Amino acid sequence: MRHWTPEERLKQAELIKTWQPWKQSTGAKDTSR
Repeated sequence: MRHWTPEERLKQAELIKTWQPWKQSTGAKDTSR
């Protein structure tokens, strides 16, 4: 696993916010964590 810079983390977080796969698949709120 590669090391992420803070900038990359932020960018990825933004992407995930717009693209939340768990909402599509289950319809539940982030129960995976």
